[in-house]
Amino acid sequence: MTQFSEFDLEEAIWDDYKSNNGSSLFKRGLAIQPVMKRQLKIGEYGTADLVGFDADCDSREWNTLVATVYELKKGTIDLDAIIQGFRYTKGMSLLFRIPIEMVRLVIIGSRISIKGNSVYLLDRLINMDVYTVTLDIDGIIFKKEDIDYRLMHGGCVEKTLSFGDYRKMLSHP
Repeated sequence: MTQFSEFDLEEAIWDDYKSNNGSSLFKRGLAIQPVMKRQLKIGEYGTADLVGFDADCDSREWNTLVATVYELKKGTIDLDAIIQGFRYTKGMSLLFRIPIEMVRLVIIGSRISIKGNSVYLLDRLINMDVYTVTLDIDGIIFKKEDIDYRLMHGGCVEKTLSFGDYRKMLSHP
């Protein structure tokens, strides 16, 4: 498993943004915003590795700012990385006076920590994506992770039940 330094990962993303507007990154699995800032100081909340900006086209107001904070980790994505990202998103919301719902968080690292209970928090978080990064012969590959972790042998149900199955269970004791 290849690990990148945070600086190397940031440099690769930034270089592609500057030279190709992120088109090579998109081909490799990572979409970035049309306007990017590097090492953006967010007051006392800290300095974000990368921040992207765009307009919300789905909004009733075309001038609604959407920000994406990219938190890069050289190794494992853990609870500390998530909380650090949340600190930056809170700071962005306050600094740019935009609703917190309009600030996304993208965390990129080489793997996701499955130690402890924090892994079950991931699928409860909105406006957040998690990517793992690997290196192949052609360069960096980004993989958007399915963050719906479950126990292998949880013993709760034998199969995934549909809403109809639950209705049947409730109506026929």
